Amino acid sequence: MLPFVAVIPSGPSGRRDSVIEKCITEMAEGDKDALARLYEETHVAAYGFALSILKNTQAGTASDKAYISRQQALELACTHAGVAVADVLRWETEFDIEDGRMIYELEFETATKECQYDLDASTGEVLKYKVKDHESSGSSGTSGETYIGEAAARDAAFAHANVSAADVIRVEAELDKDDDVMIYEVQFETGLKKYEYDIHAVTGAVLAFEQKTKNTSGGASSGTSSSSFSGKQTEYIGEAAAKAAALA
Repeated sequence: MLPFVAVIPSGPSGRRDSVIEKCITEMAEGDKDALARLYEETHVAAYGFALSILKNTQAGTASDKAYISRQQALELACTHAGVAVADVLRWETEFDIEDGRMIYELEFETATKECQYDLDASTGEVLKYKVKDHESSGSSGTSGETYIGEAAARDAAFAHANVSAADVIRVEAELDKDDDVMIYEVQFETGLKKYEYDIHAVTGAVLAFEQKTKNTSGGASSGTSSSSFSGKQTEYIGEAAAKAAALA
C-alpha cells in the first residue's frame, strides 16, 4: 500500500503554497467549497505524480510484473487467429485502459489476413477481435470449422438478391463475429440499388439482408433468417411517374 503523500506544486513567490494552506484550513473549518478550490490548485501535479508511480502506464509502458509483454500479447492473438507469428508481416500495439482495466490493442497483418485484437493486459484473455481475409480462399476458425471464403459469401448474396456479378459496381466482404457466430458482412451496389448481407461463414446461409433503392426516400427491405429466407421488397414508381400521375 502506498503511504499518503501531499502533493504541493510550487508557484511564484510561494503564492500557491499559501493558497493551498488556506484551502486546507478552510476545509478543517467546514467550508465545503474549499475542497473544489484545492482540487483546482493541485489536480495537475497530483495526476503527474500518480502517473510516475504507475510507470506511465497511460503513455504505453507496462510493468513486466503486472502485465504480459507486447510479444506475449501478439503470440496469444496469433494463436487465436490461427496464424503463425513468423507469418506476421506488420504489427502495431498500444497499451491502453478501457472500462477500468488495462488492455493491449493489436493490429497485425499476414499475407492472407488483417487482424484487430483487444486483449486483457493482465490475463491475456481475448476481449474483442476482428479478422478480415485478404483473399477469397476458405479460412479455418479456432473451432476447426472451415469458412466458405469471401468469394462464396459474395456469390450467396448475389444469388439471394437475384443479381448478376457482371452488374455489380462495387463489392466489399469482411469476416466478422456477431453474437458468437462468424459471419461474412457483404456490401455491394448495382446501378439502381445498394445491398447489405450477413452470410453465415460456415454454412453460407443468409442471416440478414437489406436492400435500398438509390435516390428515393424509401425502397428498402430487410429481414433475418437462420437457413432460408423470404423477404418482402417494395418497388417505387419514381418521381417522374408520380408527377405524371398527378397531372393526368
